[in-house]
Amino acid sequence: MGSSRGAESLERGSLRPALGRRATRGLAVTLGGQWGRLVLQTLSTAVLARLLLPGDFGLVAMVVAVTGLAEQVKDLGLAAATVQRDKLEDRQVTGLFWVNAALGTVLAALVAACAPLVAAFYGRDELTGLTAVLALGFVAGGLSVQHAALLQRRLRFGALAVCETGSFAVGVVAAIAAAEAGAGYWALAVLPLTAGWTRAALLWTFCRWRPGSPRRGAGIREMLSFGGGVSTFNLLNYISRNADNVLIGKVSGATSLGLYSRAYTLLLLPLQQLNGPLASVAVPVLSILRAEPAKYRAFYRSAVGGLALVGMPLVVLLVVCAPEVVALLLGPGWDDAVPIFRALGLAGVVHVVGNTNGWIYVSWGSTGRMARWALVSRPLMVASIAAGLPWGPLGVAVSYAVGQLVLAVPGFANAVRDTPLSLGDVGGAVWRPAVLAAATGAAATGLQALVDGPPLVVLLAVCLPAALTHAALTLAWRPTRESVRLVLAQRGRR
Repeated sequence: MGSSRGAESLERGSLRPALGRRATRGLAVTLGGQWGRLVLQTLSTAVLARLLLPGDFGLVAMVVAVTGLAEQVKDLGLAAATVQRDKLEDRQVTGLFWVNAALGTVLAALVAACAPLVAAFYGRDELTGLTAVLALGFVAGGLSVQHAALLQRRLRFGALAVCETGSFAVGVVAAIAAAEAGAGYWALAVLPLTAGWTRAALLWTFCRWRPGSPRRGAGIREMLSFGGGVSTFNLLNYISRNADNVLIGKVSGATSLGLYSRAYTLLLLPLQQLNGPLASVAVPVLSILRAEPAKYRAFYRSAVGGLALVGMPLVVLLVVCAPEVVALLLGPGWDDAVPIFRALGLAGVVHVVGNTNGWIYVSWGSTGRMARWALVSRPLMVASIAAGLPWGPLGVAVSYAVGQLVLAVPGFANAVRDTPLSLGDVGGAVWRPAVLAAATGAAATGLQALVDGPPLVVLLAVCLPAALTHAALTLAWRPTRESVRLVLAQRGRR
């Protein structure tokens, strides 16, 4: 094995001792960082929604829905390849770095060149400059893919949390300053661009590995094949998840898209703060446990059960309190987003555990099967979205949610095939949390009917007692109480 430049070790055999403790500590640190980011994003949404117009958000959503295609292939799945691989050499990471750096530069040039086409598609001239400026973020991303992957591979979640949350904080400050200065929709471009370049600088600071000169024979062909499956799935998944934005923007205009995109973001934002941190911990841990199927299965069940126990009641409470959430976070003029928000709640329930399919595919090395599933399922999702288009953004929200529900079980069946897992493992991990979430929702609905007042007062009066009810039911039900105990026991497990 070649020696890495800098002090970042490519070996991970030393991580096996106290793996449960490392995973638990890593999840706690990552969740802390992500929830800090959630607070920042929630506050920034509340502030920017009051400084800008729905149409401003719609303009940026138009660009992101199209240019985001390039975002899905910016790393070619090579970050996942670095995290998953058992043995890794310095020459391989160097080779992958230069592939990512070159691709980031090429994508930036291509997106900038396509800016007039984006503007022509939507019939909005201002999108030309907006698209070209946002393209610069691909360069920063390409230069930092492997540094982030190495930190994740070594389970250095504290450093990753600082990079992600710190860079986002810088971006938020810059965006609010730009909006206050009257920059309009440009403020929404300042945020990702500033955050992206700050993130790259922080990753290079924390990860001391440095690439060598590019050379042939780096031994990365197999890793490129692995990453190709990840990229294919990400690309097709992105198309299906953003077809709603493209179609609404084209047919109904910027204001309707602004309402839909803000409702979608508000609902899925908290879930992303759960799924993202857990995925960043689960994938490297499951990759290490591939040689021990029983432990692989036990860790997955524990992780998914814990995710469902927190995520499902969160979605239910957001849906029940949709009027208060929208009024508090978006302010006046966004009432039409409430029914859209509630319709998307059906999709939110699936999102809680559906994204864990990716953990299985990547950690087990089944990225080819993941890509083949995307070739079947993603066109079906686009068709489902298009079916709701005649009824406007609300119709799209309903049809999107129905499509997610219909494809959920077949998606899990494909993911667990030829692994130590089964559909019974997934169902056994999530059905009790689903029952508890339903009970929590019933309690919240009853409380909401009794409380009147400002949005914040209603939210506190409904959500706090409902959350306490959920916690009490969890501890009172022996199987879920035992699940919580097992998760907590991981802190001391070696």
